[in-house]
Amino acid sequence: MGWDDDESPTERIDLDTGDDDESPTEKIDFDVGGDDLPAIPSDAAPARSGSIAWRLATVVVAHLILIASVLAVAARFSPRGVLTVHDVLALPEATIELTARITRRGPNFTFPLGFLSRDVAGIEVDFARADGTVIATGVTDELGFAAATILAPADSGAHVFTARATGGDLPADRREAQLVVSVTPPDHPIILARIDNTLYRPRDTFALEDVEPFESAASVLAARAITHRIVYLTSRDSSLGPATRRWLDANGFPPGPIFFRDAWAGKSRREFIAAAIKSKWKKVPWGIAGGESDIAAFLGNGIQPIVVSPDAESGTVTPGTRRVTDWVAVGKLLEESS
Repeated sequence: MGWDDDESPTERIDLDTGDDDESPTEKIDFDVGGDDLPAIPSDAAPARSGSIAWRLATVVVAHLILIASVLAVAARFSPRGVLTVHDVLALPEATIELTARITRRGPNFTFPLGFLSRDVAGIEVDFARADGTVIATGVTDELGFAAATILAPADSGAHVFTARATGGDLPADRREAQLVVSVTPPDHPIILARIDNTLYRPRDTFALEDVEPFESAASVLAARAITHRIVYLTSRDSSLGPATRRWLDANGFPPGPIFFRDAWAGKSRREFIAAAIKSKWKKVPWGIAGGESDIAAFLGNGIQPIVVSPDAESGTVTPGTRRVTDWVAVGKLLEESS
């Protein structure tokens, strides 16, 4: 039900504004009718809308400035491109695939600038022997990969090949990389060795400058390399391949293929070891583990894990894992099993 404007009732309310009986009483009339309500000034709403619009515009501009800054930094510091390669563990005279990849990456390869990484397609990559003889040529696909199929050498040992981009705008020091084809007979025993925090004391970075290896680590592996093939595993990206190889060589570690994290892209470490190693070489008695993921991958493939930890007396050890305090103890374990 409603009221007509002329008949709108007026309600009288007494408001007591005092604290005692002598306080005055003020009487106020409230008209609850429709037409007599005070009008809202016509310029009030636009003023509030304008304030909101101004704040929104400020936020948008701030975000645009941030995005422009990110793009400017990426343009200033991102390399024009880099060629990376993957080592190969091969049976003698087996058909193998040599692979290289060309990528463009944001600074530090990390978020938020890492999203600017993009791969380069349509660039020719030559694969050559150590003497410079080109044996195959591949062209990068939409993911930046170039591949060539060849027969592995017949001779056991490490064979060096070079991948070189012949096109594109890659800098001279980023258009070429060396990969190792480690030819290993099927009955030759293999030892897996994690690089990260295993050949040297744990660190919070992958940088290897001025990093000292664990005492005796290189000599122990070098002694085993006489009868075993040493295969290195790392969570580094293959773009750090040259620096990693230089560090191993400079500290006296024996040669061997290095498998970087992008080698098992799309697979778990356990699946990669099963497919790339255990499916062809059955004698893989030991794996020097860097953590629980390595231990699980090794145990899942019937490989005995060894964990090197200076504080081996404390902490828990996964069942089936040998934990030692130093590389001298590692050497004793490997020697006893020979």
